[in-house]
Amino acid sequence: DDADARNKRLAKNLTGFEVTSARGTGQCTCSQPFFGHGCQEGQCPAGEHLDRHAKVDRATEKYSQWEVCAPCESGKFKHFSGNEECSFCPDGHVPLNRTSCVPCASGTVSSRDHPEKCTPC
Repeated sequence: DDADARNKRLAKNLTGFEVTSARGTGQCTCSQPFFGHGCQEGQCPAGEHLDRHAKVDRATEKYSQWEVCAPCESGKFKHFSGNEECSFCPDGHVPLNRTSCVPCASGTVSSRDHPEKCTPC
């Protein structure tokens, strides 16, 4: 996404006609935490995974989906930085802040049907 070209295209010239195309500076506006040429550098923090098909406010007709970091789904966690998927906690454990797992209290269990909470046995 070249913000300069997009702004030029949205502008109107002196005669009031809309600009139908524009050439930008080639500088992309990356979604955090990504940076570098083509936004190819950067990693999602712990508790988040890389969503390769996100819909964002900056979407354009040409770039309708972006890669962004998104929170782990309910019941999953990721304790390290990186663009890998989040994982389910081991049996008998539940996620804490989507970054680690804690054991269920005595007399309770977690299940794949409800991995986000411990339920009585």
